[in-house]
Amino acid sequence: MADFHKLVDHLFYNGKRGYTRTDGSIDYLDGTGLARPADMPKPQRIFVAVLVVIAIVIGFFIIRGTVIDTLRTTILAEQTINENISRPASIDSIPKVADLINLGDEMILSTLQASGDSFLNSSENSENGNLVVRRAPKDITLDEIANLLTHGVGALNAADATRLLTGSWTLNVERTGATSIVVRYADFVTGNPQTAIQNAMEKEGFDRNSVTESGEDDSGNTFMTGTLVAGDSQCIWRVSALPLDDVYSINGLPEDACYVGVRLTKVGDAPTQPEGDQASESSTAEEPVYY
Repeated sequence: MADFHKLVDHLFYNGKRGYTRTDGSIDYLDGTGLARPADMPKPQRIFVAVLVVIAIVIGFFIIRGTVIDTLRTTILAEQTINENISRPASIDSIPKVADLINLGDEMILSTLQASGDSFLNSSENSENGNLVVRRAPKDITLDEIANLLTHGVGALNAADATRLLTGSWTLNVERTGATSIVVRYADFVTGNPQTAIQNAMEKEGFDRNSVTESGEDDSGNTFMTGTLVAGDSQCIWRVSALPLDDVYSINGLPEDACYVGVRLTKVGDAPTQPEGDQASESSTAEEPVYY
């Protein structure tokens, strides 16, 4: 214990006890320490300054590795997204479904490929063996698309999603019951579902005067429905749109992007024009109603 006191005295009291013995057995504290300058000695000031500089450097690298790098990554991602969606839009290349509705699957695929575009055929994985193809953007290979779709579009980040979806669309042919062709694509241009629907109708050649119903369905889709005649078939068309983030929960997608669907369903044979005297008889016949 004596050695311990000596060590403490040496470290903190310069080898002396911090008090002075006077008046017999009464010990008085040594007040000489209070008379010392209040400023830190120069060696200690240098040491503390070095510690402060080291702390500042460490703090800088920590901030750089978190806040600054995160901010830089965010900015670069936004630039990439803007570059992706500035490429040719999906609607520029979607097919006219009325031209395909009366064709078989092989002929539909051949017609699509005749455009010179590349398509990823996923029919093997579809229910009921329906034809399912995805058009590849001009600057993405089919292998890249297959890789991006490994876990689905919803698993992608915003940069990869916009790279895949811009210029791409899917076409499904459903032949269970009534034959339908459905084209779906992302719209990063128009900014709202109503305009997206109008643009799709114009692209497909759907006549506004043929609209039989419009509004919003129970799923939140804004839609328009109408009728048309394609070859010898009477058909019902439907164009719908909703915000893209209602379909894919991907952070960073443009807030005004839309998901558009174009469906054409064959419901029967087209009505024929009666000839001669039959015209007057048929004029009183009840007009067919298509649902």
